[in-house]
Amino acid sequence: MSLTTHTSVEAFFQEILAGALDRQGVAASEPTEFYLVGLLGEYARARLPDHALSLRLVESQADAGERVRALKEVGDTTLYVAGFFADSLQRKLVGVDYYMDLGQAAYHASRPRRWRRSTPSCRGSSRASSRS
Repeated sequence: MSLTTHTSVEAFFQEILAGALDRQGVAASEPTEFYLVGLLGEYARARLPDHALSLRLVESQADAGERVRALKEVGDTTLYVAGFFADSLQRKLVGVDYYMDLGQAAYHASRPRRWRRSTPSCRGSSRASSRS
């Protein structure tokens, strides 16, 4: 077993993400990879929120700035949880599909209305790769 060192948490996650995308046969744009690496680095340094994400989604009806922040928090947290803990979620009352649905709803609601119908969902590819 060899020890690999990285200059930062982000460099580590960049390598891990590139390998995962390659194994799954998924092509991601550079901005998408950048966002995911940043998200992973952020959660490596922080605790997961203690509050129920579904309630946070419902409570996100505050002013516009707080609403977008709350929706992003819900979407990012569910993306992280569904990605990192998919195997253990299979043994829980609330499974990975719940987190995927909740995150998709949050990200969808955070987009400007004019983009909502024109942006395709990557839902099918996510589920297919999480079950392989």
